[in-house]
Amino acid sequence: MGLKFEEKKCAFALCDEVFPASNSRKIFCSDRCRGRHHASVNGEEMEMIRLENNMIIANYRILKALPVGRIFLRTELYNMHYKLQYCSRCAINREAGDAVTYWCYDLGLRSTELGFELVSV
Repeated sequence: MGLKFEEKKCAFALCDEVFPASNSRKIFCSDRCRGRHHASVNGEEMEMIRLENNMIIANYRILKALPVGRIFLRTELYNMHYKLQYCSRCAINREAGDAVTYWCYDLGLRSTELGFELVSV
């Protein structure tokens, strides 16, 4: 007498294969179907998040190589390929005359009258 396994239908919507499930947690017939399912679910949304996070990391690496306290002009930052629109958060300091600080994790650029001052937490 051989072991009998429950038959299951693959959870990937485009696959109609029925397979014997030796494990009750198995829901895909193959690794290929599992990968295709997760690629279709995560698709473009996750790609956009990944690309934005990569830009924030690139900005962080640029800031990490610079001295804290120095003031930079917008053109200097542009020449270093820093993109001001990609930051992990923005903060407005009402006490400092509505100065905006663009943070990339623990390093930030605070707007001043002369340019942007590099600050650290």
